[in-house]
Amino acid sequence: MKNRIRNAIRNIPRAEVQAAVLSTHDKFQEFIERDGQADTKMDVDTDLMFECLIYLNAFYFPVFGICETIMTAAKYNSIVDTPDIVQDAAVAFTKLSAELIKMVIYKRFKNVRRKITTAIVVFFTFVTFAALIYQLFLQKPIMSEGAHSGQPRTLTKHAN
Repeated sequence: MKNRIRNAIRNIPRAEVQAAVLSTHDKFQEFIERDGQADTKMDVDTDLMFECLIYLNAFYFPVFGICETIMTAAKYNSIVDTPDIVQDAAVAFTKLSAELIKMVIYKRFKNVRRKITTAIVVFFTFVTFAALIYQLFLQKPIMSEGAHSGQPRTLTKHAN
């Protein structure tokens, strides 16, 4: 075995070995010269970060979907009258649908047309964001602002 390796090394032309050594030496020198300079930049792979966010979204989607459905059903069956429950349920369904469509489109078409797929997914993210803004600030009843001032949390109904 050792003889085969030695013969293989001996059969490599010396010019190729010298070129490889010089190339490696030059690359090492460039690395040494760049090290310590303030203008070195780190390359950020935005596609990789976006893909990681989509996979995190896919991982947590089942929990999110189940909880959102249970909360909407609880509001519907609540003793406290919930105005606009149909609108609230439609917003929750729209948000869940947008998230599901976003994940399916990205997973299925990311390798075919990456930029268009990313643009469509970002559009669905805006739909999700709008639904989230509605759920946090516009739906009724909402948590009273007195909850932040130390008073007990109560549900308040806002006049239309």
